[in-house]
Amino acid sequence: QAILIDGIVGNGAILAALVLGSRVSHWHIPFNLYTIPLYFLAAEFWHYIYHRLGHEVRVFWADHSIHHSSREYEFFTSWRLTPFTFAYKALTAIPLAMLGFGPVAFLLMAKGISFQTFIHTQRIGSMGWFDRWFCSPVNHGLHHACNPQYIDKNYGGMTVIWDRLLGTFMLPGEETVKFGITKELHTNNPFKIWAFEFKYLLADLFHAPGLSAKIRVL
Repeated sequence: QAILIDGIVGNGAILAALVLGSRVSHWHIPFNLYTIPLYFLAAEFWHYIYHRLGHEVRVFWADHSIHHSSREYEFFTSWRLTPFTFAYKALTAIPLAMLGFGPVAFLLMAKGISFQTFIHTQRIGSMGWFDRWFCSPVNHGLHHACNPQYIDKNYGGMTVIWDRLLGTFMLPGEETVKFGITKELHTNNPFKIWAFEFKYLLADLFHAPGLSAKIRVL
């Protein structure tokens, strides 16, 4: 059911945002053999931006933390889909459509991220040069770590090009990677997991004095 919602509602919202962005701009980048690399880099940048927002903006992290909440890093970790990710995916897609990227072509290029389903595993170790340029089980596993030095690293989709350019790329050091989030869940109830970070967010929002403080909490 979650996969169905993400596939239909989520992609529908993103496509609608892309169409909206394209209609308020006079720019158009054709999709052909010569522009495929540009579309690919733009799709990678989009994934980097919304993924980074999902970690570094608290209201978005409350949603995205569901995906990171497992203490295991294996295939089914990738199926911990979050209920509202499509909202900030759609929001960040609009500027790229305004730059002239065609909605359908852009969304199809962005779907390459689906390969990440298969890199959520500890069965594959270091892949040498591949780990330094593409998303791999090693560098994406580090992305799922809660060790302080590994937090908020390796946001890439299919590649880590934008991580390398923007200073968020890292490979594991000597310390053993510990998976999950920094708080202990103590539950396997999916509804409690969904509400876990929102509970703390709403409490801080309630106690924040004044509108500006509440906005800072968010």
